[in-house]
Amino acid sequence: TAVLRQRSPQWEQLSPVTVPALLEVQPRLAANEVFLSFTSLPHQVVVVGCNRQQFFLHTAFFERDRLEGQIAQLRQALSRPGGPYQPSARRLYNTLITPLQACSEGKQVWLAAQGQLLNLPWPALQDSQGKFLVEHWAGHKLWWGLSQQPRGPIRVGQALLVAAPGQSQLEGVIPEVRAIQKQLPGSRTLLAGQATRANLLRWLPQSDWLHLAAHSKFNRTALQNSYVELSDGPLPLSQLYRLKLRPHTTVILSSCQTAQGQPQPGKDLLSLGSGFRLSGAAQVLATLWPVDDQASVEFFTSTPNSAKESPSLPPSTPPAASS
Repeated sequence: TAVLRQRSPQWEQLSPVTVPALLEVQPRLAANEVFLSFTSLPHQVVVVGCNRQQFFLHTAFFERDRLEGQIAQLRQALSRPGGPYQPSARRLYNTLITPLQACSEGKQVWLAAQGQLLNLPWPALQDSQGKFLVEHWAGHKLWWGLSQQPRGPIRVGQALLVAAPGQSQLEGVIPEVRAIQKQLPGSRTLLAGQATRANLLRWLPQSDWLHLAAHSKFNRTALQNSYVELSDGPLPLSQLYRLKLRPHTTVILSSCQTAQGQPQPGKDLLSLGSGFRLSGAAQVLATLWPVDDQASVEFFTSTPNSAKESPSLPPSTPPAASS
């Protein structure tokens, strides 16, 4: 702590993980796990980490504006088929990952990030030999930094499946929900005109699992106006905080950019996904990207069976987001 305060006085205020939390995490790590916390400061990125045996500290001198520009370039390139993502992916890998390669290679990595680093597509970072980060790590989970802890094992239980084609007339949402319904006998479905705000508010408190397939909009300039579109209109972020969820509820958001959010210094990333999390969901599966309709059907129809095969999360395990 003394070294960090001397090198980077702002670190303690902005870091997604406090020193006491890091001390609490270390003994809970498995032998093949590593915890890495990335904090973006005006002129540097501070990385604090640990495994079962030791703590480590790394400082990368990287102007914040330049870092945000590189992340924006990478996201833009990846969103276009054939986009030239390699220059940004390799610069970011070299700056953020190469110095930590010895302690993270082949490991399961808990990754805590802050600011624009939460919007970085980490698996797409690439080394100078063309090998992706996802090929270097055995796996990774993103620590959201939220105060809530998972409230029990992943359970499907009573499922509520919602398909709202909306004004965008999404063709895949109804086939997606019907395919999931076959995997979850007894689930309740709200299709097209049934997918109203009133019906969602009525049935959600009685559900253990919410699958919401709909159009959504991330509003960067007015975050509270970000919304999920139901059949009778938008459900804005400001209203997600008022939802009543069972404490063990799993929420699957088959929709565009539901994990995309607005960073706030020293605070959690606010997004549509975190809106459900703050309403009490134990875990949320959300997206950083615009979602292709057909690809969404192929991917999200596998989530119920994957959840059934997942082990229970221990109470000490921090919340994870997949993207």
